[in-house]
Amino acid sequence: MHPFLQGLLAGLTPIQKSPHRMLLAVSGGADSTALAAGIVELEGRLGLIRNQLTVAHFDHRLRANSEEDANFVAGLCNDLAIDFHVGKASDSELADRKSDGIEAWARSARYRFLNETAGMVGARYILTGHTLNDQAETVLFRLLRGTGWRGAAGILPVHALSADISLLRPLLGVTRESVLDYLKLNQQTFVADPTNDSEPYTRNRIRHEVIPLMNDVMSRQSAPQLARFAGQMQRWLPWLETETARWAETCTTVDSPNTLRIDPRLFGQVPEVFRSEVVRHCWIRLQWPQQKMTEAHWQQCVEWALTMPTGEKRSLPGGICAETRNHQLWLTLKVEI
Repeated sequence: MHPFLQGLLAGLTPIQKSPHRMLLAVSGGADSTALAAGIVELEGRLGLIRNQLTVAHFDHRLRANSEEDANFVAGLCNDLAIDFHVGKASDSELADRKSDGIEAWARSARYRFLNETAGMVGARYILTGHTLNDQAETVLFRLLRGTGWRGAAGILPVHALSADISLLRPLLGVTRESVLDYLKLNQQTFVADPTNDSEPYTRNRIRHEVIPLMNDVMSRQSAPQLARFAGQMQRWLPWLETETARWAETCTTVDSPNTLRIDPRLFGQVPEVFRSEVVRHCWIRLQWPQQKMTEAHWQQCVEWALTMPTGEKRSLPGGICAETRNHQLWLTLKVEI
């Protein structure tokens, strides 16, 4: 069995004993194309039947010829005899991209479409083609931004999107080189996205400049080491998240979806290692915007909760206002009317 298929099979361990309908997110690039072809090749081992598979493709409309990618995926699905669903960004969604980074906007729009499509076709799992190299790039990107332990855990192999739908990334143990070798061996074509070679994107510069430099300095491939580090951090996550939630219950109060209060006296009793994570935990619980929040911003919240004089006001990215009153730090999400 090709090493790519071995890695894919290992990544599918969570569902091998109880296969469900799956939605494959396929852009047409090498990784997702190999994912679709590999799943079909392994369907006998997985106990799947073809009608349990559906492919979804989202056209972000960020390139003039982006529809060609959808046409390629449609042809791939026809060859593999898999149902195909396509979606595209609306004019209003394209206008919204100005409010955030392009990559963040594209990810949000894509996952919204995938979640809706999964619900429509009754898929229990959404599968994406993130590889070991994507994991390494993500970890390095987050470390350079000053991430905490949650960000250092990188891309999680399984993530619940709702009570009924989970995101599964079965290729996180597979290198990009293995993907390309598998496609070459099977003479399977794929779409080359020109934005992957566009240096202005930070992630692309990490891929094409930083990691190759690290390989040269260390005289070995650095991606597996970064991915291994992420895996080690992931093993700590369940305990760390349980402890964080427990401490959050002792010192924070959610008054509404837009208002959070932190009691400085009780917050001061939280072990220092958990303080910024308590704030982040509440952010996630309230679904407040995190894209522009750095580790420095989380630490600012900690300092303000403990030391900011009464009556002072500060602001944070995402339209969050911080203010001390009634001996507590109030964090409020500004609602645009």
